Amino acid sequence: MSTSKNAFRANRSGHRAASSGDTRTSPPKKPPFNEYTPKEKWLFSLLLSLFAPLTLFFFGPFEIYGNNSEEFKFVLWDFWLLCSVIALVSAALLFGLLMLLRGRAFHIGFGFLFGISLMFFIQGNYLSLGAGSLTGDGVGETISMAKNIVNLVIWITVVAGCITAMLLLHKYKSTVRLVCTVAVIALVGMTVISFAVISLSTDVYASEKTGYQGDTSLTNEVLTVKNLDTLATEDNIVVFIVDRFDHSYMEKALEKCPEIFDDLSGFTHFNDYITLYPRTYPGVPHIVTGLENDFSGTRHSYMKQAYSESPYWQAIKKHGFDINVYTDDFYGYVNATHMRDFVSNTSGNVSYKIINRANLSIDMIRISLYRYVPFLMRHTLGNVSTPMYDKYVDYDLEQPEYSTDMKDVYDVLTDEPFTFRKAEKGLSYIHVSGCHLPNAYGPDFGIVQPDERSDSNVAMKQSFKIISAYINEMKRMGVYENATIIILGDHCYIGSDINLPNKPHITTLLAKPAGVSEGALKESKAQVGAQDVLATVLVAAGSDKAADFGENIFDIPEDENRPRRYHFQLVQETLYAGDYINAEYEIVGPGRDMENWHLLREVELNKNIYD
Repeated sequence: MSTSKNAFRANRSGHRAASSGDTRTSPPKKPPFNEYTPKEKWLFSLLLSLFAPLTLFFFGPFEIYGNNSEEFKFVLWDFWLLCSVIALVSAALLFGLLMLLRGRAFHIGFGFLFGISLMFFIQGNYLSLGAGSLTGDGVGETISMAKNIVNLVIWITVVAGCITAMLLLHKYKSTVRLVCTVAVIALVGMTVISFAVISLSTDVYASEKTGYQGDTSLTNEVLTVKNLDTLATEDNIVVFIVDRFDHSYMEKALEKCPEIFDDLSGFTHFNDYITLYPRTYPGVPHIVTGLENDFSGTRHSYMKQAYSESPYWQAIKKHGFDINVYTDDFYGYVNATHMRDFVSNTSGNVSYKIINRANLSIDMIRISLYRYVPFLMRHTLGNVSTPMYDKYVDYDLEQPEYSTDMKDVYDVLTDEPFTFRKAEKGLSYIHVSGCHLPNAYGPDFGIVQPDERSDSNVAMKQSFKIISAYINEMKRMGVYENATIIILGDHCYIGSDINLPNKPHITTLLAKPAGVSEGALKESKAQVGAQDVLATVLVAAGSDKAADFGENIFDIPEDENRPRRYHFQLVQETLYAGDYINAEYEIVGPGRDMENWHLLREVELNKNIYD
């Protein structure tokens, strides 16, 4: 037994020795992961590192500004240089990171960056259609959960696919380099073409904001707060325009917080009021000037005609009224120079300075990101709308520029007691941001929490705190009874601008005629249209032109079925979003019944109504 065991051990030991010395029988080694040398990867890594930062921080802000330059009060150079620096620094950091990565880490990193860069391009150019415009609403509120999920799945699929492809094709280095280089150059090329088109077709490189549509004979003027806290000595007509004052907000407030209407003594609530338009533009200019917009011309040509040639204002001015208009530019007007013959609170030629160039640049990048990021990430960007960028512009004015921001308005109205102006008769239009949710302020104009910003009652309390402050000053000065006061919305909450109305569009209207100063809030079911409000102001001014527009709202019987008109501008979901259809409705009978809303015709405008 002993000999046999020793022989077995010797035999096994010999086999081991033979194995260790005979390389031909060793198991094959796993080949190393195919590695790029720095020389091989620098070019296509550099191209890819440039693409995403240039898209988000350079081309994105440029394109948004170029396509909407008339809406912004500043010029391109006020923000673009810093955006360019941010883009280049970001690209340098990405390039340095890719050059440091080795092996699988490089392939994963490159695949991830290529995937999200590709998705930025696809999202910004093809996946944002029908997602809603930047109206000041909560970001992403108009996007359905189904769209959010589908959009996220596309992002995950593309990015994961790019990473997987890089890992699977690591053996084919030269082919991968060629394909990635060509793909990035093609994407950059398409972006550069868009850049060139905007550069050649717009005045995006203007060095200063002067003139009007290239007409340097017109100076750049704005509306100021002049006369906002003054009253005429005898007859006052005051029209409060509360933005997006939907009637459902009024109903909710009457139920939950009716005390906010306590100061409205002698007022009547008209619960069947239909505006002519569904948006601030052209709603506010129509309410103020009486001129309808048939959308045959540009926004600028309509505004110019409305404010410089208004027969409505001519009829009021004829009766000795001092007219003051308080609204924001772009949606409310384009240049206060046009109003100079009628309106007292225009500014004269103005120059401006940028208050915080760094924050302006960051916010222009933020509005660019809104276009390129997945739908589910948009809420992280906060509320985005172009008018909010006006806060960075400070005009050199004797009186501050008027802003519809409710805290700004309230501060002016409550800073000092009201005084009388020289005029015996005065007409004022006071437009406030009102119920255009979400809002930033609570009832005492402190910043509210995000979950309160879409509470219409919070916005209502702010709006009526402003209105009550104004009314109480009128009472203190003894001019309330002889005043005609109208409180109305410029439009209701439409819900969607890519679908025709599926429920009645009813806006709030409250009014008090001259000669009345007492009595609790009454309610009327009279069928009132936008033209009737115009007629009511003319009657209050003593004009005989009221019948050219409509009927005095206080004379309309509650049981009379009256034809009213409504124009809804429907956004078409096309590749080049922004084309509109003007849907014309006639409403005969109570407006709260959708059966009484009759679609007469749809006219394709083939243009963006804001152009």
